[in-house]
Amino acid sequence: MRQRPVFYILCFALALSLFGFFIDGDVREPSIWTNIFEVSMMSIVIFGMLLVPYGLFVLVGNLLRKNSLAD
Repeated sequence: MRQRPVFYILCFALALSLFGFFIDGDVREPSIWTNIFEVSMMSIVIFGMLLVPYGLFVLVGNLLRKNSLAD
């Protein structure tokens, strides 16, 4: 996999997590470390959920490209 699209997926996941954190209507936890932990864990979850389809897309694309060149 190329590193640039993976970096963009990570940035999108972080931005989405921060957006969700600020738009959330629950009472904020007074500890900054708990807030950082929540945002980072949500970023990791979103990143993983976006990386799996991207990886499958790249894998299928590479397989199709190799098959079309072999014919």
